[in-house]
Amino acid sequence: MNTIKDIVLISVTDTVGNVVIGPLQNKGNLMYKFGNELNQIPLLLKKLDDPLAKISELIQQLAQANINEVDSATSADILHLFQLLRVATLDDLEALWKQFSGNAEYR
Repeated sequence: MNTIKDIVLISVTDTVGNVVIGPLQNKGNLMYKFGNELNQIPLLLKKLDDPLAKISELIQQLAQANINEVDSATSADILHLFQLLRVATLDDLEALWKQFSGNAEYR
């Protein structure tokens, strides 16, 4: 069974809605709550023998994969890079900066 539906754009408006600041309003079964805290990505339990080498390798892989346009297939690698950067020490981060600061593709 195949189904085809045509959608036609009738008009476009560039209006900005009013921003409501104040208490939450009940919209039936939906309740919108926005906290002030920053939601952190939880740390994954992985064996991290040498995070500096893995970070360097991931940065080089991501730079090559995204050289012309952003590749959505590298999302897992980006999350893995975030995890590794969170456990890296300040000395590791400074060493990475010295290694990649001269190359704009890696920055």
